[in-house]
Amino acid sequence: MKYIIIILTLIGFYFTKYVHTQTRIQADIRVTFKTSEIARRSGSSRIPNRKIPPKVTNTKSVGIYKAKVLDWQKPVAEKIRAKFGEDGETAVAIFRAESGLRASAQGWNCSYGVCNVEDRPNAISTDCGTAQINIKGTECPSELFDEEKNIERAYSMYKRRGFQPWSVFNSGKYLTFLTK
Repeated sequence: MKYIIIILTLIGFYFTKYVHTQTRIQADIRVTFKTSEIARRSGSSRIPNRKIPPKVTNTKSVGIYKAKVLDWQKPVAEKIRAKFGEDGETAVAIFRAESGLRASAQGWNCSYGVCNVEDRPNAISTDCGTAQINIKGTECPSELFDEEKNIERAYSMYKRRGFQPWSVFNSGKYLTFLTK
């Protein structure tokens, strides 16, 4: 009986280690893909010690599908594409994931994540407008609800830091909103 318990314990340990290893491999593939996306967009690899694949060809493995841009979103999407140039499609996907391209979108951030309605007065920061520009406090400046000014501010952030300020880019969630 003692040997059976030891054997079952070892099998359980091996199984746990195998599952953990597979999860880490999948996470590393996602990080490598994001790293390659950043490097490809910026023209250089700013992240050392990472092998960057030239291109991902199996789009099913990262969950990409053709997302439809709604008619009322098209004028906003065109403004974003015009401002961001060759990275326009990525910017549109990021902003669709963040705000649905709504100029009036607002989100409150608490220490535990997205605020519950009753906690909004205690928010640490607020995400404002089409690009969900993060502002300290609970109120958005009115100019961030103006599409053009919001996109301009997002573009200046992008020029300094790439798409890193947007959590949907870092998590890869924007990939489901790509249209091309």
